[in-house]
Amino acid sequence: MNGDLRVWVLALLLFCAGAVRATEAPQRVVSLNLCTDQILLALLPRERIAMLSQLAADRTLSWAAARAEGIARFDGSVERIVQLDPDLVLTGSQASLSSAAMLKRLGYRVETIAMPETIATSLAFIEHTAALLGEAGAGAALSRDTARRLDVVRNAMAGRPHELGLIYLPNGLSPGAGTLKDELLALAGWRNLASERGISGYGTLPLEDLVSHAPRAVLFDAVDLEHASLAQQLLRHPALSRHVPSRTVPTASWICGGPQIAEAAEALARLHGE
Repeated sequence: MNGDLRVWVLALLLFCAGAVRATEAPQRVVSLNLCTDQILLALLPRERIAMLSQLAADRTLSWAAARAEGIARFDGSVERIVQLDPDLVLTGSQASLSSAAMLKRLGYRVETIAMPETIATSLAFIEHTAALLGEAGAGAALSRDTARRLDVVRNAMAGRPHELGLIYLPNGLSPGAGTLKDELLALAGWRNLASERGISGYGTLPLEDLVSHAPRAVLFDAVDLEHASLAQQLLRHPALSRHVPSRTVPTASWICGGPQIAEAAEALARLHGE
């Protein structure tokens, strides 16, 4: 075999080896985003999770917090990630962008995933992330199970009158049309006052408007009631406590799109009956 042919064969072998590695399921995965954390914790054995986001073990925010205990968490140090030598790094569209950019420059495989804002994109998010992990079959099964649970809630509430509700967040923000929370409200038997008042995305509903329309309940994100900042003061306004019943929804169940939204829908349906 002459020299030129040996070089060509070697190049072909290296190319084939790289293609094989690219199709192998990643074995050292880092997640820099709370939402991708949840998929890793649902689908991967612990030994394949090299690091999770700083919030992964926060029980108020992380649906899978118990499973995150004992797994390394990102502290902002890219050097620490490099020491782990991951074969896949997952990040959200707005999270840890500078760290992701540096890791890409260093030659690491980084996948940036847009965070879902509808039920359909939440199910797609499960399947897309699972495919990146080499767990497409398990991801499809998890997506189907999530869709099944949502259908159970939808069918149970279909014949019942839809009550008027409002999700009230710090600074008086409310999610309206085009948001995941709005879609979950409708599925679970609620009419969203924010949507009916013309809010698209996230907008502000004046307190006077809220009280005058007398919703069946104001729904708080549980974590928002754990703090006493200026942004949270409006949530404790006497006009609310005197005139409108309030309920809370576990933050971890709907802070991210993913399998946990089935729990959010189930919780909203239970609150509908109270």
